[in-house]
Amino acid sequence: MNSNLSDRIHSIDLIRGLALLGLPFVNVLFLWYMFVPIPETTLDIWVQRALYVFVEGRFFSIFSFLFGLGIYIFLSRAEAKESSKYTLILLRLFILLIIGFVHQMYNSGEALFIYGIAGLLFCWFYHLPKQLNLWLGITGFIGAGILGIKILMVFPLFLLGIAVGQYRVFERLQELRKPIVYLWLGSTVASIVVIVVLLIQAPSQGFPAMSISSENIGVNQTAANAFIHHALLYGQAITLFYVTTMILLAQKTTLLRPLQAFGRMALTNYVGQTVILLFISTFFSDTTVIQYSHTVWICVLVVLVQIVVSNLWLRVFRYGPLEWLWRCGTYWQTVPLLKRREG
Repeated sequence: MNSNLSDRIHSIDLIRGLALLGLPFVNVLFLWYMFVPIPETTLDIWVQRALYVFVEGRFFSIFSFLFGLGIYIFLSRAEAKESSKYTLILLRLFILLIIGFVHQMYNSGEALFIYGIAGLLFCWFYHLPKQLNLWLGITGFIGAGILGIKILMVFPLFLLGIAVGQYRVFERLQELRKPIVYLWLGSTVASIVVIVVLLIQAPSQGFPAMSISSENIGVNQTAANAFIHHALLYGQAITLFYVTTMILLAQKTTLLRPLQAFGRMALTNYVGQTVILLFISTFFSDTTVIQYSHTVWICVLVVLVQIVVSNLWLRVFRYGPLEWLWRCGTYWQTVPLLKRREG
């Protein structure tokens, strides 16, 4: 395999694995909303603040960006093979819509359905000039951030993913190492400033999970709304820090390699997180109370189990279970699942 292509695949899988790390810590609050009260203890209030500063909107943004990049990679590969690329991508996105629709029935905060819609709307931008896609992505992202509407950020991030693919950034990582280092330094400084400002601005009390109220229900909720909005907008500096850090580390260490298998099975693990958390909730009673700090430890355990299982699974199989079904459906044929044994 070409070394540049290998670097691209490994770096993308690693970043995708990073994104998966953070998603359950946010999604658990949707799935267990009946059992997780508004934080009251000092520990839980700080855990909630940390989730908004370091997690909420960060990993969702990375996942959205990677989805756009993935669409570009899929279309460019199909084009190189002289396949009917738009027939394949439309079928692939239709299957994703079905998976997302079913998943949405159990997890109201899920993203697959909106990704399917974004793909159908914007896969046609593949043939637009890369400069235009980059400009549309940046301006749209800033606009969505100013409005404070998280779901709207999917579309410009999707375009940024396509633009980065068009610029072949992940195939030129060695060539672009110096600019990436500068970007990492800039995002590090910006992240420190953002973290300090957000923690100063954070409400003194806990507030309802993952929602911005349009009703005037008190000073603390008003402060919470401003905090959530600013965390969503300015916190993207932290997102950039995460991504550039992972790109640089991917080229220097193998310690993060377990995350690559985790990222390669992104669809299976994302849906699997919902299944696992819902299964755990079946053991709760109507009077069960799960504190914010408890959800963190539970999600850490879930992620660790998934990382181990992903690495064991991919020693034997080529794809994760849902990835395999998605691939079979896309190409309308049964593709090999088991790895061939050498010798």
